[in-house]
Amino acid sequence: MKKYLAITLIFFLGLLAGVCLRHQERIVMALELAPVSGGDVNGDGMVNITDAVYLLNFLFTGGEPPPPPVESRPLTTLYVTRHFEKGPGNDPGLTAAGQRRAQLLAQMLANTGISCIITSELRRTIETVLPLGENLSLAEDEFQKIGDINEVVEYIRSLPQGTTAILSHHSFTLHQILTGLCVPGHENIRISGSAYDNLFIVLFPAGGTPKLHHLKHGELPEPCPVIEPVPLLPERD
Repeated sequence: MKKYLAITLIFFLGLLAGVCLRHQERIVMALELAPVSGGDVNGDGMVNITDAVYLLNFLFTGGEPPPPPVESRPLTTLYVTRHFEKGPGNDPGLTAAGQRRAQLLAQMLANTGISCIITSELRRTIETVLPLGENLSLAEDEFQKIGDINEVVEYIRSLPQGTTAILSHHSFTLHQILTGLCVPGHENIRISGSAYDNLFIVLFPAGGTPKLHHLKHGELPEPCPVIEPVPLLPERD
């Protein structure tokens, strides 16, 4: 009986060795990717039985190789702000304070690599990012002017992976847009109609959960006071 068990064991070990030799390149690739993927072999953002099935299919039936780990794929970055201080009227532009804040935002985000600007159709959201657009050589007619919340969500979802964009919208629409984008944690942040210094950064990893960062613009610099010229006194001999 022991002899038959030994023969059976040797047979299966030989069979396993043959399989390993036949698929050694795929096994080496899987071993290299497994530690850095954290077990998420199929790149769907979860670790479950489908990862094992995906890996076996790759190893032994010629299936697709595991995708690169999420950490090595480009992030989509979205900056989110509501419009700044507005004037009176049905479709007002920004006040002088709002224009100064827009200049400050342009300075803050000058080197972020933004290539896409999204606003609503209303003037105040457009003027909030006009100085930034000028810094980035993006004309106003290149802005994506979308007022409908669902259309904003769909447009952002359609951006190529690795895009850096900014959204300028309204205090009453931002939460709905972030909800549509499945961004966790934003519901705990109050966006009041009188607060203009909130800046959100949302990172969208490929196949992963979006990550939210909440920043403040800081103090808005006041314009320099106008100094009246002092008349020169007549020279004395």
